[in-house]
This record gives sequence, structure tokens and C-alpha cells, in this order.
Amino acid sequence: MNWIIRILKSCFALPKWVFMWIFLILVPANFSGIFFLQYETGFWVATLGAIGILVNIPIMFLNGGLSKVMAFPHLIFWIPLHFILVNHWFNTPDMNGFEQGYLIFILVINTISLLFDVNDANEWRRGNRDVVGFEGAPIKL
Repeated sequence: MNWIIRILKSCFALPKWVFMWIFLILVPANFSGIFFLQYETGFWVATLGAIGILVNIPIMFLNGGLSKVMAFPHLIFWIPLHFILVNHWFNTPDMNGFEQGYLIFILVINTISLLFDVNDANEWRRGNRDVVGFEGAPIKL
């Protein structure tokens, strides 16, 4: 149970705008595909969008909270998701308005996230391995 408390402390140690971005916009957007599986866009968002988040759960537990290493799954799964969605957009002339709007929404949200992720991945690569809320402290689970 100690690890759950530690992870919650880490989540709540995020700046408020980052917390809101992650938990009110980014995560819901990338899990929304399960509600739109009738569209190809929904399928790819449900698959690659959600996987990019789900892979971070074990990373979060191993690190005892949130850290910049969590950017890497987003880069691994969301960059291909972008290519797939842009290809789908340009090669599906009969795409209805809802799917097109949804596709653009996901591209915008994940593009913003990927910009943060590129920065976080570079910071992690340069040695910033801190866990949010426990900066400078060794991981104790």
C-alpha cells in the first residue's frame, strides 16, 4: 500500500496545470477511442493512444512515482499513431465530419504532449532521473 500513497503524492506534487493537462485532457483523450471503435480513427486511438499510457503504469510503479522516463512510451506509440492518423486523413476522402474533427482533436492533443515528451526524454537522457515530489531522494518502495 505504501507504493500507492507514494504514487498519489507524486501525482499531486505536479504543478496544477500539468496535473489538469494529464488527468483531464491527455488521458481521457487517449482512452476515448474505446467509444469510437466504429471509426478507424477510434480504433487507432484506442490501440496506440491507450497503449502509450498503459505502458507507463509499470514504469510508474517501478519508479515509485512520475518521472521523465515516462515520456518514452509516448514517443514510441504516439509518433506512429500520428503517421497513421495523418495518412488516414489524407487517404479517406469520404471521412465524415465527426471522425475528421475527432482525428484533428487527437492530433492536436498528442502533438502538444509529444512536444513536452521530447523535452522530458532529453532531460531524462541528460541525467534528470528524479521522481516528481521526491526530487533528490532515492527511491524507497
